[in-house]
Amino acid sequence: MEYFESVGIRGPFLPKFLCSDKRILKSSLKNHIIPTFDFLKGFVETNENLISALKQSTRVIGSNVQKHMGPNLNTLRAHGVPEPHIVRLIMLKPQSLLLRPDMFENVVNALKEMGFEPTSMSFIIGFRSMTNFGKSKWESKKETLMSYGWSESDFLLAFKRQPILMLCSVKKIRVLMDFFVKKMGLKSSDIVRCPNLLMFSLERRIIPRVSALKVVMSKKLSKKDIDVVWYLNMSKKDFEKRFLTCYMDGNPEVMEAYKSSLDSRDSFIGL
Repeated sequence: MEYFESVGIRGPFLPKFLCSDKRILKSSLKNHIIPTFDFLKGFVETNENLISALKQSTRVIGSNVQKHMGPNLNTLRAHGVPEPHIVRLIMLKPQSLLLRPDMFENVVNALKEMGFEPTSMSFIIGFRSMTNFGKSKWESKKETLMSYGWSESDFLLAFKRQPILMLCSVKKIRVLMDFFVKKMGLKSSDIVRCPNLLMFSLERRIIPRVSALKVVMSKKLSKKDIDVVWYLNMSKKDFEKRFLTCYMDGNPEVMEAYKSSLDSRDSFIGL
């Protein structure tokens, strides 16, 4: 307990950390825990980064990280993954480095076949997504997306543009795709063009923006054609500056529509 507190594992995180894996308190401090922490700190450098990595998965504490991570780290290096990107993977998903070496190699090769460049950060993000769950869940999410008319090439293009896409649940994917395609009338290819849309909150982001855009379009307040996909994807600050602030005085109904709580999504059919 004193050792954990000395490296910064304290406060509310300490009991969560200790209860997360029964092997932690069974392990030898001298022969296992300290060597494990030292091994990880050799990559992430600071206690703060170490704690951040452990919050992603405490499972690594119960494992022989040098034995299990070593071959996989060498595989990444052999494929040209830069050391800073390897550190990033440890920070994002340390348990992915505990995969069996043959399975680990398969994921690396699959990403390369998809067109991911090992020297890019998107390779690491893609690796995180592909190792976050089993093959059945991956196929379920892929089939859900393709049920809206995506082709294999559409899926690969969307995944390359936004690898975190596959961390969304099947339910979220279906709800958002239904809204975009069936209620708003967007093409499924629009989502391929901007897969970020599937990562946003329907209630907190999409619906308020669609409400404001409907007013702008119905009153013909914009002299230019509105690319709905682009404006749904832009930052909150830029969207409010472009569509809310400038209409505050002359057309307050735009802001009212943006802020109003919506009882039904049915009113957004055919934007």
